[in-house]
Amino acid sequence: MEQPPISLPREISYEWSPDLVKLGTRRFIMRQAGRRMIVFLILIGLLIAALALMGATFWWLLAIAAVIPPCLWLVYYLRVTRTRYEMPDPRVTVRIDQESITFQTSETSSTMKWSGIKRLWSFPDVLLVFTYTKQTYSALPVEPLGDELKRYIENKVRENGGEVT
Repeated sequence: MEQPPISLPREISYEWSPDLVKLGTRRFIMRQAGRRMIVFLILIGLLIAALALMGATFWWLLAIAAVIPPCLWLVYYLRVTRTRYEMPDPRVTVRIDQESITFQTSETSSTMKWSGIKRLWSFPDVLLVFTYTKQTYSALPVEPLGDELKRYIENKVRENGGEVT
């Protein structure tokens, strides 16, 4: 039995909370670097241990290399967190209609046509909406959307040439 079409426009509101920032950043980093970073850190750790046991004096250079990926994540996370705390009001309202999606805060409003979303990373708890760059996204929590609206967003992005993963 086919579901009736979703009633639009639809608005949801949520708080861009520290937990949402952590969740979005963690999902982004794990998808972006994921297994490669874990394998890299394990291999570097094993190499450091081997060099230290052999008495090599330059093992500390590898230790510094092992610290770089987590530091990059930390810098990225702190940048996003700083942006969140600079907002006078962390409430975000999202308006979804047939032609576009709008993100609105107390200071700004950004409307984009569905074709402007180049990539959508879909997770059970958050959607990461990418427009023009691979590094900049808007985090949209799934809970206030519900399953029906989440599927609608995913389908609109696909229909308009965006990649959904």
